[in-house]
Amino acid sequence: MGIAIIVLIIIFIIAFIGMNKDEEKAKENEYSIEDYLKSKNFKTSQMKIYNQYNNRIQLRTDLEHKQIAICYIFPVEKTDFIKFTDIIECEIIEDSNTIMKGGVGRAVVGGVLAGGIGAVVGANTRASQNVTNSLQIRIVTKNINRSLYTINIITAETQKDSKEYKEAMNFANDVYATITSIINNSEKSNINVGGKKDMEQNNNDFIEQLERLSKLKENGVITQEEFEESKQKILNSTSHSNTSTTTQENMVVTDNDIYHIEEKIQRYGENEKIRIINAVMKETGKGLAESKEIVDNYMKNR
Repeated sequence: MGIAIIVLIIIFIIAFIGMNKDEEKAKENEYSIEDYLKSKNFKTSQMKIYNQYNNRIQLRTDLEHKQIAICYIFPVEKTDFIKFTDIIECEIIEDSNTIMKGGVGRAVVGGVLAGGIGAVVGANTRASQNVTNSLQIRIVTKNINRSLYTINIITAETQKDSKEYKEAMNFANDVYATITSIINNSEKSNINVGGKKDMEQNNNDFIEQLERLSKLKENGVITQEEFEESKQKILNSTSHSNTSTTTQENMVVTDNDIYHIEEKIQRYGENEKIRIINAVMKETGKGLAESKEIVDNYMKNR
C-alpha cells in the first residue's frame, strides 16, 4: 500500500513538472510571436483566444493594415497572415460535417448563431452522439499559393457537455463571426470602390467629350451653333451612368447658395455652364446629372 502511494506521488510530481515546462514553453512561444508580429508591423486591433492546456491558438485582427494573423502558441509555434481581401469563405466543421458556412456571395448555411456567445443551434443532426472527435475552422482564400487554412481546435475525443467543448465551440463561433464580417465588409468595400472608380471614369469621359467639342469649334470644324447644340446634348444626356434620382433629402435649396454657384458664375462667366458644372462635380463628388441639376436649379431661381 505504501509503495503504491509513493508511485502515485512520483507520477504526480513528474506530471506537475511536465505541466510547468509546457507552461513555460507556451509563454516563451507567445513572447516570441509578439516580437515577430512587431517585426512585421502587425498592429493587433482585436484578438480571439483559445487557451487549452494542449492547444493554444490566437486569431488577431489588424484593422489598420486589413489583415488577420492566426497564431499557434502551443504545442507548435507558427503564425499565418491572411489579407482581408483574399478571404472568400469560412466554415466550421465538426466530425467531418459542415455546421456553418459563409462566404463571398453566399448565404450562411448549416446552424445559426444564437445568444451572446454565438452558440451553434440546429446545426448538427447527430444530436444523439455525446462526444466529438474533431472541430475545425477552414478559411478559403483566393491566393493560389495558399488557398486553404485549417485551424484544428479539437483533435481528440471530447464530451459535448464538457467545459473544454463549450470553450472550443465559443472560440470557433467567435472566429467564424469575425471572418464572415471581414468577408461582408470587403464585398461592400469592393462595390463602393468599383462604383467610385466608374463614377470618376465617367466624369473624365464627360470632360474629354466637351474638350474635344471645344477643339472642333476652335479649329473651325463645327460652327458655334453646332457646338452649342452638341454641348447641350451632352449635358442633357440621361444615359450617363452617374445619373441618380434626386430625393427630397438632397433637393437643392435655391435660396441658400450652399454650393457657391454664384461665386463660380462670377469666376467663369454666366455662359460657362460646363466649367461651373465641372467645378461642382469636383468640389462635391456628385455625379454629372446631379451637378447639372444643382446648377440648373440655381440659375433658374437666381
